[in-house]
Amino acid sequence: MKLKAVSGTMANMIRPRSSYIEILWRLLIRCNYDCSYCSSEYHDTTSEIPTVEHLITQANKLDAYAHSINKQIYYDFTGGEPFIVKNLPDFFEYLSTLPTTASVSVMTNTSAPVKVYHRAMNFLNDLNFSIHFENNHSTVNEKVEKIIEMHQAYGPERVKANLMIEAGELDLVKQTGQRLADAGVNTIYKIVNPQIKTDTITVVRPNEKASQVGLYSSKDLLLANYDFYINQYYTEEELKFVRDNTNFKATDKDVTSIWSDGSVSKNHCTELVNNGYTNFKDWTCFAGINGLHIRPDGDTYIALCNQDYLGNLYKDTVVWPTKPVTCRLNRCMHVTDIRIPKYQ
Repeated sequence: MKLKAVSGTMANMIRPRSSYIEILWRLLIRCNYDCSYCSSEYHDTTSEIPTVEHLITQANKLDAYAHSINKQIYYDFTGGEPFIVKNLPDFFEYLSTLPTTASVSVMTNTSAPVKVYHRAMNFLNDLNFSIHFENNHSTVNEKVEKIIEMHQAYGPERVKANLMIEAGELDLVKQTGQRLADAGVNTIYKIVNPQIKTDTITVVRPNEKASQVGLYSSKDLLLANYDFYINQYYTEEELKFVRDNTNFKATDKDVTSIWSDGSVSKNHCTELVNNGYTNFKDWTCFAGINGLHIRPDGDTYIALCNQDYLGNLYKDTVVWPTKPVTCRLNRCMHVTDIRIPKYQ
């Protein structure tokens, strides 16, 4: 059975919700972790950390644009690690005062002090924790305790845990997931997209670093032969665990799926990824109309796939799109991109 359309709304499953834009805003590249599967495009340990004042200036531009087209904004913040930004909750507080702000969500690697997360929750709709096991075994227990504390304070609809299914870490992933499940935490198992070595055209193994493996590829090489590299990275047992643990609880921010037999279902985006249902090449996609991706340097694209460059928000050169696009890629990987309405 094939997927024919996805949309973030039950009311009309092909026509996009005209009233919103979902913006994936990568606030910075700087991160306090160095995972082997995360490329230099998404993390480093030296780049500039933005100030809250800078972020407020850019948010005012987005608010003005959304107001001009009568739309609300769903913000999804990631990095790097967002909470490296000093006083980040102050920025969330400011966003909550803007008339076009409909929702604010952030992804964190769970390394910030729990008191910072509590302050942020005064202004967030969702707080998504991730646990990365590579080189972080000693901190897993502390992170689990943080997540359980936040879950008990704010509930499963607002607090979620994302466990990265890293090659070679299956036992610890299972143990951690079971502990979170026992506490009632909304837990998602996420497949890892490994980097590819450009010299040998093989996957980067866990704990390998750039100095050991040479040049890393862009994600284009992975996407060109995705199934091949995923099977190279994972064992059969690990892949079976991925397939068997995709029955996640879908929320209002996930998608309605229309299938080739006419059936309709509500699906968590990661469920579609883990089961290989996100090849949307040649589909009509409302990226740019209902979705945007802002990079740490201000470069702005229609979505995280970076298929169409719109200009630079920070330099005031963005030309806002007015029509949907035809997808040119054979794999849609990020939940914010998957949630953008699209059809075949």
